[in-house]
Amino acid sequence: MNVPPPRITYDRQTGQSLVAGIAIWFLHQNTVYPLTSLACKWGWFPFSVAGLPGLKVVQLIISALAVLLLLFVIYLPWRTWRQLQTDNLSIEFQSEKDRRSLVAFVIMLVNGFFLIFSVVTVFTILALNPCA
Repeated sequence: MNVPPPRITYDRQTGQSLVAGIAIWFLHQNTVYPLTSLACKWGWFPFSVAGLPGLKVVQLIISALAVLLLLFVIYLPWRTWRQLQTDNLSIEFQSEKDRRSLVAFVIMLVNGFFLIFSVVTVFTILALNPCA
């Protein structure tokens, strides 16, 4: 008996995108900020790359990875939202027929806010001198 593999539904995929976005942002914030105290107190990352201290290089690599992952989890609900757009009606009328379009749109926006916070973190890493 051949049973086809279960398809991921729109609800499950958008829910997974929300949980993944929260987890990526949480892990990003909770790895980048503690590295500062570790590097300053115990002398971690004693190297420099292109004039940047090793701490900033490691923080920027972690932040770039987080930004790329957040872009991916923004793309997934965006793709779902675009597939559920059936006609030229506005989003309010789309959500009256089916809530999945609105849920995908809201999750896309929430992950977009996480992306903004992660990008702002990059600017603070570049602007501030952590061990001064």
